[in-house]
Amino acid sequence: MLTSPLLFIIYDEAVLWEVCCECVIGIRVGGNIVNMIRYAHDKAVVANPQKGRQELMSRLNDVMKEYGMKINVKKTKVMCTSRKDKSKVCLY
Repeated sequence: MLTSPLLFIIYDEAVLWEVCCECVIGIRVGGNIVNMIRYAHDKAVVANPQKGRQELMSRLNDVMKEYGMKINVKKTKVMCTSRKDKSKVCLY
């Protein structure tokens, strides 16, 4: 087994635990708060409203900088699903 993917998973888990630990930002699903969906090295930040999404992204960015990593802005996408709100979503 290659150790690089395993080491990345361990490192990434530490980063995300620090971001999400005791975090009440997100959406409630079955009594639990969900604020990050992950698959391999991809992450989806889930929160409502816009202020919550921005705060989670800022926390993620700050912690990743502490760990010597950075978010690739060119690969980052934003999607908003709402039946009511038709406003444009921007993250900084």
